[in-house]
Amino acid sequence: MGWDSNGKSSHNHQASMAHDIPFLYDLLLVILFSLPVLLLFRRLGLSPVAGFIAAGILIGPHGLGLVQSISSVEIAAEIGIVLLLFMVGLELSLSGLAKTPWRVYLIAVLQVLLTSGIGFAVGKLLGLGNGAALVSGFALAVSSSAIVLKGLVDKGEIQTPLGRGVVAVCVVQDFAIVPMMLVVSILVQGHSRLDVIGGQFFK
Repeated sequence: MGWDSNGKSSHNHQASMAHDIPFLYDLLLVILFSLPVLLLFRRLGLSPVAGFIAAGILIGPHGLGLVQSISSVEIAAEIGIVLLLFMVGLELSLSGLAKTPWRVYLIAVLQVLLTSGIGFAVGKLLGLGNGAALVSGFALAVSSSAIVLKGLVDKGEIQTPLGRGVVAVCVVQDFAIVPMMLVVSILVQGHSRLDVIGGQFFK
């Protein structure tokens, strides 16, 4: 019994190490390829975000194929996004957001609604169903707050009036994602009422 327990423990430890090695290898590749590309993009005066995207395309499954396990890289990516948002949060000022004119928030709400409607209409013209067209409209209506805010921080504009306005728009879009996700969850669950709701809402 003791030998069997130790044998299982050793086997589990070896399996864990075998699982960790590909993850560490992929993570090392990402770092090694990202750094020179990032330096090149900085020298060219381009956004570091574009450099990271270019590096991902280069070494990903559709490029050189050096990184095959997307799931392992996703773990590191999620951690990176959390840290990025935390750093951006350190630069934000709630008092600055409070000073942003209410018209900016109103325009942001209208932007989300209008862009969703336009995306829905384009989706219908392309032959999509109401549900798929709704999701397409939602995707067009929001931007990546992490990328936008990181760009403002890099340019030192996050505390400027323009920067506060952009932050306000991003905040509204982030709040809008909540009802959007509720609709998407209904779609995923296969509720047939979604097509009816979408058709009535955007009629």
